[in-house]
Amino acid sequence: CGIISGFLEKEANGFYNSQMLVQPNGEIEIYRKTHLFFDEKELFEPGNTGFNVFEFRGARLGLMICFDWIFPESARTLALKGAEIICHSANLVLPFCQKAMITRSIENRVFIITANRTGVEKNSRQKFTFTGMSQITSPKGEILAQAKVIQRKQEISLLRKRTIFLLIEKESFTRYKTYNS
Repeated sequence: CGIISGFLEKEANGFYNSQMLVQPNGEIEIYRKTHLFFDEKELFEPGNTGFNVFEFRGARLGLMICFDWIFPESARTLALKGAEIICHSANLVLPFCQKAMITRSIENRVFIITANRTGVEKNSRQKFTFTGMSQITSPKGEILAQAKVIQRKQEISLLRKRTIFLLIEKESFTRYKTYNS
């Protein structure tokens, strides 16, 4: 048995939004989120591990976190490094990621497991509604399994943020040097 889990990682230079793969023998592999989403830049350092592939019980796994999905280079880099399965943990608030993961599976010939959060989170400044619908997609574009949506309420302020997000130049988020590592 192995475990993949997201966690807050503290290092001397700051905090990282990280993901760990705990191998059956106890060995731990770490991935640090490459593409930070909006306010995350105030809390976390951009990941410095690059996109790596790990052997796990005869399969080659790649790790990816949340907003990394929107950049085709993330999944492509993992596929070029030999990933057969991409494990994508997420707190998705954008409604179209799950559909895009089908495309990522097809274009890279990999299985993708997206484990997404559900529910609503509020703080003093904002409210997030997570889209749920965790899923497994195949290299043929099939949805092999998909969880249901727990909550579908959309807030006007969140919809405005999504619209603003779509207008932002990709240059502000893209990290070209990471894809060549």
